[in-house]
Amino acid sequence: MIYVYKGVAKDVEIVFLKTVSALIKVSNLPKNVYIEIVPAPSVAVGDGLSGLGFGVFVDSEDYSTIAIAGKYCNEMKQEGLSRKEWLCTLPEIIVHEWAHMEQWRDGKKLNHKGITKRTKELLKVIS
Repeated sequence: MIYVYKGVAKDVEIVFLKTVSALIKVSNLPKNVYIEIVPAPSVAVGDGLSGLGFGVFVDSEDYSTIAIAGKYCNEMKQEGLSRKEWLCTLPEIIVHEWAHMEQWRDGKKLNHKGITKRTKELLKVIS
């Protein structure tokens, strides 16, 4: 299930849906995986105490979730990241979390081993 929360800007929604649609064409998405974009500049990663990130894959027994932060904020601007640049990074963030979903789907241990390579491969295929 793909879900766009109320409050996500239309251009962000378009990039999100375009990226997810392209990924679904090249990599199997199990029915028990939810993909959502939230109107927040970050999402909780790890056990929720580990910190914040731009995306996260959370696995559980019954279903799993890819959650993507979908809001540009003043802190990003202050760090020198324009809204346009941030919007251009969204596909890579989505694909990175999708690669973690593939690990889980394929029964592999969730870690960052091979994720950068797989993210680059998927981005090339869907571009």
